[in-house]
Amino acid sequence: MGSFKVPTGLQRDFCLHSDARANIAHGAVRSSKTVGANLRWLKAVLEAPVGVNLLMTGKTLTSLERNVLLPIASLVGPDNFDYKRSLKTATIYGRPILCEGANDESAFTKIAGLTLGGAYVDEGSLTPESFFNMLISRLSEPGSQLFLTTNPGNPGHYLKKKWIDREGELDLKSWHFRLEDNPWLDPAYVAELKRQFGPPTSLFYRRYVLGEWVAAEGAVYPHFDR
Repeated sequence: MGSFKVPTGLQRDFCLHSDARANIAHGAVRSSKTVGANLRWLKAVLEAPVGVNLLMTGKTLTSLERNVLLPIASLVGPDNFDYKRSLKTATIYGRPILCEGANDESAFTKIAGLTLGGAYVDEGSLTPESFFNMLISRLSEPGSQLFLTTNPGNPGHYLKKKWIDREGELDLKSWHFRLEDNPWLDPAYVAELKRQFGPPTSLFYRRYVLGEWVAAEGAVYPHFDR
C-alpha cells in the first residue's frame, strides 16, 4: 500500500464538502488537485448503491492509468484493486468501474445509453464538449455526482464559461488550486518553477503557478490590461 498523505487545505475542503451534483477541482500543475479528488472518489465508490454504474474517464486510457488508476492502486493496495485494460474495467473495493478515453468528438458514443450513479473525469479541459454533455446527461441515478480535475486553459473554454463561471446558478461547486496549495512540494522546486515560468504576468506563470484560465492570444503583450 502506498504512503498515505493526509489532505490539508483545499484538498481537505474538497474531500469534505464536494457534495454538489458536479464538483470541479481546477488550477495549477502539481497543486495536489488529484490527491483530494482520488480520496473523494474512493468514498463515492464505497458509498455508491450496489448495482449502479460508475465511470472513470481521461483523455486516453493511458493518461487515466498514469494520472489516476496507478495512484489509487498504490493507495488501496493490491487486495482492493484490479484493472483489466482489455475490458476497460477497474475494480476498487470489489466495485466494478467502467473506464473510457475521450480523445475526440466521437467519443460520446462510447457512453451513449449508459445510466450512471457517479463519474470521475481526469484532465477535464481536454474532454470534448460533446462527451462532457453526454456524461452529464447519463448521471441520472438518484444522488449521482461528478468529480472532475483539470488544469486551466483558455477562459472561453466551455468548462470555464458554461460551468465554472455559473457556479452560483448550477448545482456545482468548484475549487481553484494554486501551486502553493500543495504542501508536499520541495520549496526549492516551487521557487525554480516560478523562475522558469516567470515573470508573474506571463501566460505560463498565470496558468501553471497561479492556476488562472488565461488566453494564449495577447501573451506577447503581458502588461495589457483589458
